[in-house]
Amino acid sequence: MQDAEGGTLFIDEAYLFEPASKGRTQNDSNKVLKALLKNADKMRLTTTFILAGYKDERQTLFGYNPGVPSR
Repeated sequence: MQDAEGGTLFIDEAYLFEPASKGRTQNDSNKVLKALLKNADKMRLTTTFILAGYKDERQTLFGYNPGVPSR
């Protein structure tokens, strides 16, 4: 993410991140998405984050946190 600062971070097939649901032990996807959200917020004015993939699967991913689409 630091290398993308000031430019664009493009993640293809982002739907492959499968975070554990609330109340369950966090997995690696939860950790990655948490870091993405934190940095997307921090770098909001300088960096574009693109999470690409199939529409329906992305919607499931975006359901992980209501703040994902706005970031």
